[in-house]
Amino acid sequence: MELLVAGGLFGAYALPPVSGKDELRKWFLDNVYGHAPLGRPADMAFTGNRILFGGGRLKVDLTVSLPPGASKEKPCPVLVMGDFRTWNNGMRGDEKSLKQKRQQEDLDAHAASRGYALIHYDLNEAAPDQPRRQELERLKKQGKPLPPCPYGLFDIYGGGDDRTETSWGTIRAWAWCHSRVLDWIETQPMLDAKRVAVLGHSRLGKTALCAGVTDGRFKVVYSNASGCGGAKLNRMPLPRSEHIGQIVDRFPYWFCKRFNVWKNRDAEIAHDQDEWMGLIASPTRYLYVASGSEDHWAGPQGEKAAAEGAAKAWEALGLTGMGGHVGYHCHKGPHDLGVRDLKLFLDFCDTRL
Repeated sequence: MELLVAGGLFGAYALPPVSGKDELRKWFLDNVYGHAPLGRPADMAFTGNRILFGGGRLKVDLTVSLPPGASKEKPCPVLVMGDFRTWNNGMRGDEKSLKQKRQQEDLDAHAASRGYALIHYDLNEAAPDQPRRQELERLKKQGKPLPPCPYGLFDIYGGGDDRTETSWGTIRAWAWCHSRVLDWIETQPMLDAKRVAVLGHSRLGKTALCAGVTDGRFKVVYSNASGCGGAKLNRMPLPRSEHIGQIVDRFPYWFCKRFNVWKNRDAEIAHDQDEWMGLIASPTRYLYVASGSEDHWAGPQGEKAAAEGAAKAWEALGLTGMGGHVGYHCHKGPHDLGVRDLKLFLDFCDTRL
């Protein structure tokens, strides 16, 4: 595997001073991801490894893989992610589903072997992604009844049919649910809630970044191949990568409605993804970005450059950016997250989490 470690800095746009972080975060939520309607909800409850919302109307089940030796006396660090079921609308018997299941099991096993708990869950339970949305639309057209709480968090807390220009999109809703998982972690004595990383691949890499920016309790944030709307610079001209117009046409519900203002205006966007990731910067928090060398749609050059740009936020605090508080690697190959990537990320976490 080829490992490309970023060394330079990128970006003609200076990061705002620390005093402007709240305003910059608000800009991104206003214009890209949307605002969550609430923080920790009063109607949330925990039962076993299940989170209940809306008085039990919505149930989100957590899969928890613990490492050997984890105990109340020796709580372990934790990784939080959405799992591979999200792409396939739940596990099925086809080869794609089976491959995704194997990938997730391999990640679980490797994390446990390194002393980390890994918690994942099907984000379709929190808010449906494309395949499930398509199924719901078919049921509507056929006049058939929908399942209980079909749009998940949107059915309970709003932001579905009643969306405003800045209502939360699905990525923001998923990120909000990651924070509720962290609420659950805080109740588990075998898990160290002060040492939690959030990670994800592709659309879930976008989600991990959103969770990291909006919830400072996540100590390390890992975005793998997240591309447009994630760790890739919009302003960097990469003809083979996904652009704002393409992503909002195909996945309009991922983002807030106002993101459409920047459709086909990637080079003009007021703030770019290096600034978004730079909002994570603090002396005690860390960022990790990874790419695939053949993943042209995600734009590995733009992801590397954005990581380099984000590193300036740590340097502005007198800290080491790239190679210190910010890590990066690029594996040889396509759009993927495997044990080879998790191994390098955990090497980074071992001295930081």
